[in-house]
Amino acid sequence: MIEETHFETFLYISKNKYQIFVQDKDNLKNIYNEEIEVNDQIEIDNLSKFLDENIYKIEKMIKNFIRNIILIIEDDKVLDVGIS
Repeated sequence: MIEETHFETFLYISKNKYQIFVQDKDNLKNIYNEEIEVNDQIEIDNLSKFLDENIYKIEKMIKNFIRNIILIIEDDKVLDVGIS
């Protein structure tokens, strides 16, 4: 049986910052938001430490395990849109 949660977790990664936030789907409110600034590159060690610290806090706060994280990646090379 799949347990339905009332929270969505988002992880935003860019070359300037990492951000994790949780939204309550029922009330449409952000209940957790944490971000750190980084130096123009994605470092796996820093990202891993950031996730370890914040995932634990979030799970404790919502009293449930995080099973899904919506990943948002910002990179100039990934998406190039030309409008004419």
